[in-house]
Amino acid sequence: MDGTSFSRILADAAKIKGAQSSAKRKRFESWPVLLQYTAFMGHEQENGSPVFINEDSFDNLRALPYQERLEASRRLKEEATDYYTKGEYFLAMNRYSQAAGLFYYARILNANWRREGLNDDYLEVVTDIGQSEEEQARIREHRVQCYSNITMCQMKLGKEMLPEACRTCDIILQLDSTNVKAMFRKAKCLVEPASSGDAEVDKAIKLLATAREVDPNNT
Repeated sequence: MDGTSFSRILADAAKIKGAQSSAKRKRFESWPVLLQYTAFMGHEQENGSPVFINEDSFDNLRALPYQERLEASRRLKEEATDYYTKGEYFLAMNRYSQAAGLFYYARILNANWRREGLNDDYLEVVTDIGQSEEEQARIREHRVQCYSNITMCQMKLGKEMLPEACRTCDIILQLDSTNVKAMFRKAKCLVEPASSGDAEVDKAIKLLATAREVDPNNT
């Protein structure tokens, strides 16, 4: 989705059905942006307007056998890292989301959603955890790596992205409850905003204490 902001895609969809009540998509709006974005994979920018192209390509990738899909996901991750190295943090974030989005993603079931608007009744979340223990471990590790890198991108994109970075850290900790990096990063994201108060500071202190318990040598 090079050059296209997710918020602009969603705004475009909202214009199509401007009168639609947001109550119909409360569940969607409660999701982290990285999950919301996976529902729109295949959109790109053309002449300043979001359009559908290659919409089927991600469905095809998601249908690949485990090993081929993991290889495709790793290639996307490598592209994301190239963007990150160049300081293209938004593009890197999107690519990392695409990489992880081959295993964990939202799917829009209504082909006419652009005309009728988004509706929670026609959305599903798909999680492919793998079959064997080895597959499950590799997928989990790969997703954690992608989400960890997404967190770094979000933290680079400014303080307005820190709440989303916190939510990304939460996803990491759901997959790996002892991930010290996610704990430290979430703690930082909690206390950095000017709006942070005692509640956020207390949460950060608890996270740091847990991180030290998990890895006493990590300073």
